[in-house]
Amino acid sequence: MSPNHYDDPTSDSYLGILRNQRNDADELPPLLTIPPPRSDTMPSSGQEVGRKDDSGKTRLELVPPRAFFAIGRALTWGANRYGDDNWRKVKGWRRRYAGATLRHIFKWLGGEQIDPDSGEHHLALACCSLMFLIEKEVENEAEG
Repeated sequence: MSPNHYDDPTSDSYLGILRNQRNDADELPPLLTIPPPRSDTMPSSGQEVGRKDDSGKTRLELVPPRAFFAIGRALTWGANRYGDDNWRKVKGWRRRYAGATLRHIFKWLGGEQIDPDSGEHHLALACCSLMFLIEKEVENEAEG
């Protein structure tokens, strides 16, 4: 295992930390060690317990981390090539990003996983285009 394996968000060790699993706890660097629950936060008879009203809120921890980072890498590639948030300025965005989504999906369905131009996974690139479409749709709904 490389000395910086905890810096790799796709490594099993990193994902285990995200999921609060300590399969290799002896190897954890001190800053990444997950402490046991504090006794003062545990419910006990007569003791007031802290509250966190998060029921019904969006659970972003459910986003698969490998997919999240693959999309982030694809967005980084796009920002390096076109500029940060350039996708917001594209004319004919609905047709163009729907087309890009379909092209990447069809390439993937045809057996090509990695886009030769960007070096990123076709599905991550398709997700980026879908995210742009969702963002623009929600933005237009909010304005209209």
